[in-house]
Amino acid sequence: MTAPAAGEPSPLDAGATGSEGYEAATRWLDAAGSPSQVSGALVPDTVTTRGERDLAVMHWLLATAIDRTEARAGWNESGCATLLCGALFSAVRIPAGLVHAAAGTADPDEVDAYLACALLAGPVFLSLSHLDYYVLVPTSTARHWDLPDTECLGKDRWLGVPRPGLMRRDSAALSAWCVPMDSPGELAPASAVSQLIMTGRYRKAVDGVVC
Repeated sequence: MTAPAAGEPSPLDAGATGSEGYEAATRWLDAAGSPSQVSGALVPDTVTTRGERDLAVMHWLLATAIDRTEARAGWNESGCATLLCGALFSAVRIPAGLVHAAAGTADPDEVDAYLACALLAGPVFLSLSHLDYYVLVPTSTARHWDLPDTECLGKDRWLGVPRPGLMRRDSAALSAWCVPMDSPGELAPASAVSQLIMTGRYRKAVDGVVC
């Protein structure tokens, strides 16, 4: 595939959907080259589409895969790829009950809005198979993490990460994003994650919140 022409929309922005759309999008990304070449996805103050941002995030996340082909197959077939934590990001696992207590609700749309605000738009996804939320944070977070009822996955830990663009409000997938990564490398501040957890623990202990 030849490199996309300047201004040419990605397959996702052109309306491609499903597994065929994903495969077309990854071919488009490979032809475009590095994320910084994808229609200015990493250039500050440049207006880009959600689809272009998702493609750039895909490229960034794939750098943590042992086998990029296998990771892409996972995203294509199940919507989830196994990636290695500790190089570009760590991930804080928070039980759903704790997040819902902090948010004061278990309504998916309201919880997602709360997470976007509380975590300063940091990326979060939900694993329905374990009823845990995972917040992507800087790699250094894992070194000193000690908050009860939670875990920080750091160096040499594996994590199933949903395909960028797979949102839980639009999908029945077992793992999907509540708050997407806005652009490659944009992670949630560890301090904001800690504050959310402490809020949830306080509300559960003092107010008896059960969601």
